[in-house]
Amino acid sequence: MPKSKNAKSTRAKPVKKPTEVPLEEPLEERLEEVVERPATRQVPNLMAVPRSVVADGMEPKPINLFGGEIMNPLKEILRNDQSRIFGGELTRVPATHSIEQIIKEYTTTLSKMDIPEPPPTSEVQIASKRSPSKPMMELSARGLISYFNFGGNRLFYSQEREQFENLKTAKGLKAEKWLPHGFELVKEYGIVHLLRMLSMMPSFCKQYNWKDSNNIVMENVRHFLVYLSENHRSFFDPSNYYENQKENKK
Repeated sequence: MPKSKNAKSTRAKPVKKPTEVPLEEPLEERLEEVVERPATRQVPNLMAVPRSVVADGMEPKPINLFGGEIMNPLKEILRNDQSRIFGGELTRVPATHSIEQIIKEYTTTLSKMDIPEPPPTSEVQIASKRSPSKPMMELSARGLISYFNFGGNRLFYSQEREQFENLKTAKGLKAEKWLPHGFELVKEYGIVHLLRMLSMMPSFCKQYNWKDSNNIVMENVRHFLVYLSENHRSFFDPSNYYENQKENKK
């Protein structure tokens, strides 16, 4: 019996898959949002308890990791880095201040800071899981070491690939996909590559279905970025951080 034209189809509509953020796209495109984002006048107090959750069931506002004038020095480092790489330069490897050293200095600074424990939940539902907590800050910072060692080689511009292969060869390592035990990228690269990784944390979180607006990691990363911005001169000397690509091939 033929179906009526007005009869509704019982076939289920295909479920759309969530859009993934491709990690294989050029690095300069993935950094564009941070490098080009205009700064705002408002500088948040990171030691204050976040008040973005007003009642149960309400989503907290996403954390803008590089928002505010306080982040201008870091955004300028990324802009400068991009122009110098495309201008024929490379970062010196190993870096004078490695990522491992930077994170160690940060955790040492945290141990000396007086960070109050989050207050108990009141009538206004405070997202205490997103409140500053010294142990969680240290844990998040140390977690970045493993994160960078695992995926740091995805943060290279195409111009840096040969330098990376030369580095492995110099250490007697074979050109293989996965890095062998004992070879740690955090010991070789510095603040520039660290900032590249941190600037793309929201994209990584979306790809792996993290809700960065709910995740304490993002709050702690933001705190770490403030520390980096306030101390960037200790970790970054633009006059001695780069070398000509031709010098690297000698």
